[in-house]
Amino acid sequence: DLFAYRREFLESTLRMIHDRPWLGFGLGSWPWVYPRYAIIDPVAVANHAHNDWVEWASEGGILFGVLIALVALRGLWLSLEMPWGIGLVAVFAHAAVDFPFQRPPLLLAVLLVLVVMEIEHARRGRSPRNASGQASPTPVSNLLRM
Repeated sequence: DLFAYRREFLESTLRMIHDRPWLGFGLGSWPWVYPRYAIIDPVAVANHAHNDWVEWASEGGILFGVLIALVALRGLWLSLEMPWGIGLVAVFAHAAVDFPFQRPPLLLAVLLVLVVMEIEHARRGRSPRNASGQASPTPVSNLLRM
């Protein structure tokens, strides 16, 4: 089964969210709280929900989950303007079936791409336009073309 244990982790984590919807159980607490809500025993230690979205909501509350969703939506919006950033959308989508943001190098890379996209977006808003209506290149955009 492709989603072996993931459905059960999801169901258990949704029960956790139901019990503490606003503040959650505290960031990083999922592995310790999960056993109280577990509907299966996966034999091995369950260290993550295999869904960053529900794990964030169970640990930080629904408002924290919404905050992360706003960051993801901002990344989507910026990637419409700058297609080179579409990987952000893929990572946030992947977070629905796994826990990529629990890996610090990937989290750092996503944040770095978001920052560069925000800088480029701000620069495009202030830059003079050339004859074709596009913003003139800057060192940031030139660096990204390399």
